[in-house]
Amino acid sequence: MPPKLALDHIVVTAPTLEAGIEHVRACLGVEVPPGGAHVQMGTHNRLMRLGEDEFLEIIAVDPAAPAPGRPRWFALDRYHSKPPRLRTWIARTPDLDASLAAAASVGVATEITRGGR
Repeated sequence: MPPKLALDHIVVTAPTLEAGIEHVRACLGVEVPPGGAHVQMGTHNRLMRLGEDEFLEIIAVDPAAPAPGRPRWFALDRYHSKPPRLRTWIARTPDLDASLAAAASVGVATEITRGGR
């Protein structure tokens, strides 16, 4: 039996990080703290804790970063000019390899780091 998945975070995508921040501020009335950058994907974000292990992420293409040479996650290349929106949710698992083995055609695990500038 594959390991149980749990909600890790929900994702708001935006054409710019500033537009995403303003969208969340207008919809929820909250300020989302600074996040970091995902160098491997050419994105940057803001991240806010929603619970003990759950987060809200605002993510956009980082105009200061080089293109990653592959499609960015959450279809950011395709939706780069679309208004900010709640795009998807991300699950976490205690055993990524077992979860991937039990899933049908989800791709391969890729190590991603999150760092500041």
